[in-house]
Amino acid sequence: MFKLMDVTLREGSYVVNNALTKSESKKLVHELNKAKIDLIEIGYLGNISRDSGVEKCDSEYLDFLTDGEILNWEGKFSVMINPENFSQSTAEILADRRIGMVRLTVTKNNLERVKEIVNSLSKYNIAISTNLIRVSRLGHKELNELVNELVDTNTDIIYLADSNGAMLPEDIKKMFFSLKHLIMKKGGKQKLGFHAHNNLGMAISNALAAIEVGCDFIDASILGYGKSSGNLSLELLLSLMRRQNFIYKWNITKILSLANQLTTVVRKSGFYLSQPEGAIIGMKNMNLDEVQEIYKLKGISSLLDKENK
Repeated sequence: MFKLMDVTLREGSYVVNNALTKSESKKLVHELNKAKIDLIEIGYLGNISRDSGVEKCDSEYLDFLTDGEILNWEGKFSVMINPENFSQSTAEILADRRIGMVRLTVTKNNLERVKEIVNSLSKYNIAISTNLIRVSRLGHKELNELVNELVDTNTDIIYLADSNGAMLPEDIKKMFFSLKHLIMKKGGKQKLGFHAHNNLGMAISNALAAIEVGCDFIDASILGYGKSSGNLSLELLLSLMRRQNFIYKWNITKILSLANQLTTVVRKSGFYLSQPEGAIIGMKNMNLDEVQEIYKLKGISSLLDKENK
């Protein structure tokens, strides 16, 4: 059975007018733990210019989330590293027993830097994941070249992230079959993960396709809360799996209750207002850097403004 990672906190930090308060974030983490979700991604590793929290995962933040407890929280948290902002001075928090995984975003432009960081993190007793982002824009050859390099590092997991929310189930299956073959051919032992976005409403279909081909880690968030059109909905995934008679350890009742409690909070944010623009982003297979550039060039605040002109 695959492992589930909740990404509500980190992905929620991208939502316009993110409505998750600190107290709600703590409650979220505690309820996810009670529901036996395998991993909870709590934010980014140390941007020293930020206050303690999602954008700066330090000991103060971990203690806040767990009320200073370590027992029952060992290996529960994951943190993300933006390689361009990585500083070795912030990495010592990875020795905290509550952190079980660290993830790095990977592109062809930062590959060498990622390899350096992965090697430097090997001394910590945690899983290291390299997350290939915007994979819907990668050709077969380019994807294989990147994976070929990563297999030779100390990375434990290789993730595919459909950052633009533009992929279809057949794309997912082809990519994962190719990756599994390449890893096996090179004698690697890396596991595979999938991070979906829901711009075209395909997050759950794509996740099921990844599960079908043997993906080891699946990301999801409560209510799909996250960047642009959001992510795979955790409660919908578990409900659909139960409908299909999957047997699993996760507590669907607690997750549905949590989703119900957060509905009012999420409505206060700009999350649902992002859905129409997110559909354009997925349809055109755009990334958010390109979207921001269009905003600047056209003097607009939404792609819908451009489409309506």
